[in-house]
Amino acid sequence: MTADRESLIAAAEAAIGCRLPDDYRAYLLAGQMPRSDEPGVALDYDTTEDAARVVYLDTYHRFADVGGGEDGPDLTARYRDTRGTMPAELLPIAEVLVVGYVCLGIRGEHFGKVYFWKHNAGNGPGDWDTVNEMFSTFAEYLTWLRQKAGVDGED
Repeated sequence: MTADRESLIAAAEAAIGCRLPDDYRAYLLAGQMPRSDEPGVALDYDTTEDAARVVYLDTYHRFADVGGGEDGPDLTARYRDTRGTMPAELLPIAEVLVVGYVCLGIRGEHFGKVYFWKHNAGNGPGDWDTVNEMFSTFAEYLTWLRQKAGVDGED
């Protein structure tokens, strides 16, 4: 299974045009994507200073996976589908239904950071007005999300 997932990750990286951050690669390699019916997160609009952070809810956070299938939408397809609408430095890794995407920085100064991008703002690929930095690494985001969900575990 690991060899199969490694091949899928390599194919996704080739399609995206860059190597993914190591902490995210390890997460994909483990193949433990949250399923769509498991608890997830949504953007917390009630805060002003910390509007980029997400709060734990009991529904919907569709994580993309390599190869797609029952565990989540295909990472490469999601990347392709969002070109022309979000900054090129971002890879959408999880959909917050109706609102936008949790994204991973994949290029330049954004590499490895986790962002939230609001998709209904009508902005183009170079517009960062509706992008907020959430965490400095995917591992930090995953740890925070697990704490909010009350789940113990390592990456």
